[in-house]
Amino acid sequence: MEKISSNFLRALKCSQCLMHMWWRTEKFESLMRHGCY
Repeated sequence: MEKISSNFLRALKCSQCLMHMWWRTEKFESLMRHGCY
């Protein structure tokens, strides 16, 4: 049970990190597109 929860938390953290990276990339591209960079 302990092992499953730790793997779940790790996957959750990984997905949050990926979403954060994706959001930053999207924002960066939109800034570049609008010439605000």
